[in-house]
Amino acid sequence: MYKIVRKEELAANIILMDVEAPRVAKTCLPGQFIIARIDEEGERIPLTICDYDRKKATITIVVQTIGASTLRMNELQEGDAFLDFVGPLGKPSEFCLEENLEETKKKNLVFIAGGLGTAPVYPQVKWLHEHGVDATVIMGSRTKDLLFYIDERSVCDHR
Repeated sequence: MYKIVRKEELAANIILMDVEAPRVAKTCLPGQFIIARIDEEGERIPLTICDYDRKKATITIVVQTIGASTLRMNELQEGDAFLDFVGPLGKPSEFCLEENLEETKKKNLVFIAGGLGTAPVYPQVKWLHEHGVDATVIMGSRTKDLLFYIDERSVCDHR
């Protein structure tokens, strides 16, 4: 079982969850994803790894309620758990695989994120920042209320 240790509403029908998943947190990189399943009857839902904390052994996911399974996921509370939380899956971001970070530091990197597209951008920009690479992030959404991660100023250059 994979316990939900934090749940936060980011915007209408968009929630953030920190989930205890030690093996995933230990090995994941930005750009990868997990597949979560609430219980035996639940469907498998692929979700971007939005953040991770290796010390706390947690993975952060962001979920938008758009159907029956994500509605059930939204109803979970802190202390509840997922039956399955498989990952990390997929190929990491090319920035994490870059062999020459000094060359990357010379580039003017710009990320454009829209709505839930902010979830996969955040860990990449955070990773770059941790490795001394600056990046600019431009975010947008249908409405101001759907924006999230706008307070992560230590990682992103907001203009």
